[in-house]
Amino acid sequence: MKEVTLDPDLKLALRVWWAFTWRSGIFMVVGALALSALSAALFALPARILPLFARKPLAVCFTILIFGVVFYAQVAVFRIILRMDFGDFRVRVTAPPASTAPEGTEPSRIAGV
Repeated sequence: MKEVTLDPDLKLALRVWWAFTWRSGIFMVVGALALSALSAALFALPARILPLFARKPLAVCFTILIFGVVFYAQVAVFRIILRMDFGDFRVRVTAPPASTAPEGTEPSRIAGV
């Protein structure tokens, strides 16, 4: 089957954007809620179990974990989008034709990729 390049018009861009956005939103909300519940449970512990001086570093760790969950969710969803079949199109990452690549350049190094 011959590959056809589609013009990335507004309708096509919005379809891909929405497919990415709602999926990454679900991943991020589920991950953040799980970490928030764990954080709330830990911070609700009495001071004799979790000393007050240990709470601030723990809060920083949970903040970093939440950012990690958000990052992972976006990368995971992006990989899902690259494998999806949208019916009338697919999103692909391709190297440019060999004739447009500067001599001696690897395809992955072209265009700042």
